[in-house]
Amino acid sequence: MQSRRPGANVALWIFLSVYVAPEIAASATVATVATVATAEPAAAQSMAAKPQALHMAALGDSITRAFNANTPIDHPQNSWSTGNTAKGLFRRGSVLSHAEYLSMASGRDVIVHNVARTGAETTDLQRQVKELDGVSLDYATILIGANDLCINGKGALGQSPDMSHYAERVEQAVTDLIQRNPNIRILLVSIPDMLRLQSIGHETACQSRWSTIGICQNLLHENISPSDLDNFGAQWRTANDDLRLIAQRHRENVMYSSVLSEFPFERQHLSDLDCFHPNIIGQNLLSKETWTTGWWGIAK
Repeated sequence: MQSRRPGANVALWIFLSVYVAPEIAASATVATVATVATAEPAAAQSMAAKPQALHMAALGDSITRAFNANTPIDHPQNSWSTGNTAKGLFRRGSVLSHAEYLSMASGRDVIVHNVARTGAETTDLQRQVKELDGVSLDYATILIGANDLCINGKGALGQSPDMSHYAERVEQAVTDLIQRNPNIRILLVSIPDMLRLQSIGHETACQSRWSTIGICQNLLHENISPSDLDNFGAQWRTANDDLRLIAQRHRENVMYSSVLSEFPFERQHLSDLDCFHPNIIGQNLLSKETWTTGWWGIAK
């Protein structure tokens, strides 16, 4: 077997050929995504060296852990970032993730490290970065901020989140990852359009579910005022602007995808369990849209 060279994806091929470190540190892994390969004559197979695996990490919160995507609790095999579509005994997923797109584009195995944590705010990012000690990463995704805005999901009606350190914490994580590998590629993903989420709830049965669960009541309370909505929206937009500015300051290594703040998702993309997290359909959509607007954009 010989790995397929993705001729159409020139930018990715240059990155892999020039920047990927010759030795990648070994570490405990969550999963390995299989390489896309093409059959070659037996002689060529015996001569071909197996391409070095790439390492990617996913940092963030419950969205990246695929919490409640199909059944309760975390389902990282269905994560938009590091999930898979395998149907084996130990790997069973239903999401074509960034890891699989990267493997298909590069012709290499991709070893994934999903260090996101359900319920995480940006205060948890340094712990997540620390968990990646000893790993030389080639690619990382960061999607975090909904819990900061929702005050760890416990925000009450009329309560305003403190977002004053949001950008500082995200940029520190980005800087730490770049220091570990100056050639890393990082994708910062915008906080999803939570105002749209709130409007969907008023049109469906989600509102009663949010009231029962008590999730993010500083946005999703049934009696929220227009002024509180405006305040939440302003903080959400500022946080996404901060992500864009971070990417600009580190443009050699970081790209910002604004697609989740703009995409008109619908009720069909949300979990039936909480009407808050993406379901399997939503995770697949999230993966495709963010990959398309990311570093290599081969999901078009």
